[in-house]
Amino acid sequence: MIPWRVDYSLNDGGPTVPDFSLILYNPDALNRMPDSVRLWGMGHECGHAHNHDPNELHADCWSITEGMEQNWFGSDGFDDLVKLFEDDKGDLHRPPGTVRIANMS
Repeated sequence: MIPWRVDYSLNDGGPTVPDFSLILYNPDALNRMPDSVRLWGMGHECGHAHNHDPNELHADCWSITEGMEQNWFGSDGFDDLVKLFEDDKGDLHRPPGTVRIANMS
């Protein structure tokens, strides 16, 4: 089990700490997201922690796989993820959104 801790200072839903021992989250940021994106994001962080793996694409796939198996997503759930990532240029630690979506498709 990985503990979760509230941190209202975060700009987004939250990260998994580098040693994978804790997931931080901002409930206010999460509550502004569609349900499917919120669940995917929380699953994404669980993927990092569960696999002890910082790779974003691996965590994306873990979340999609678990979400499909556990019915986290409705028929429009993946469309919400596409909207989230369609203009994301990526950064030093994350590939561009188009790469992430292609990887989860």
